[in-house]
Amino acid sequence: MTGAQLKILALTAMTLDHVGAVLLPQVRLLRMVGRLAMPIYCFLLGEGLRHTRSLPRYLGRLLALALLSEWPFDLAFSSGVNWGYQNVFFTLVLGLTALALVRTGRRGAWIGAAGLAMLAHSLHTDYGWYGVVLTLLLGSRADRTITAAGMALLTLSAFGFSIQLWALAALPLLWSYHGEQGRRLGFWTYLYYPAHLLLLGGLAI
Repeated sequence: MTGAQLKILALTAMTLDHVGAVLLPQVRLLRMVGRLAMPIYCFLLGEGLRHTRSLPRYLGRLLALALLSEWPFDLAFSSGVNWGYQNVFFTLVLGLTALALVRTGRRGAWIGAAGLAMLAHSLHTDYGWYGVVLTLLLGSRADRTITAAGMALLTLSAFGFSIQLWALAALPLLWSYHGEQGRRLGFWTYLYYPAHLLLLGGLAI
């Protein structure tokens, strides 16, 4: 499976998840399928870090999308401005920063990464510290047994025996990735996030 195919799968799972959360909360299957999205995105962050020519520009794009997406996110999930909960792109920015920091191998890198996870928790970003740690885990390309056990323990510690355990079903998809980017999908895959939230928020209202 290519990176492009994984990204399309993540977009599809995310869309179904948000349709379930905003419009059809009674359809639990949509939320279950939606658990696949975050692990795929965290994994792809690691791949993006490996191949990017400029980490500052990569982070800048993600931060710009985080800012652009905040009002659509609030509209969809809170029907208005909500300063107490931030969209997932903020989590991805912090996760990517933590992963880049750890990959430097410098002394204190893991302490800095832990600080970024706590910052995500303090800012109440979507998935919070869990998303940052998940990025560190999946972006490291560790042994499959270690990855599966680590993700299971991480998910249980953060969410208990909940629907979030379906996120583990993403692992076989990630393991099918053969290192190729595949077809270039363009910047629309990023803009899709705020656009579909605006649509869902409007439909909900």
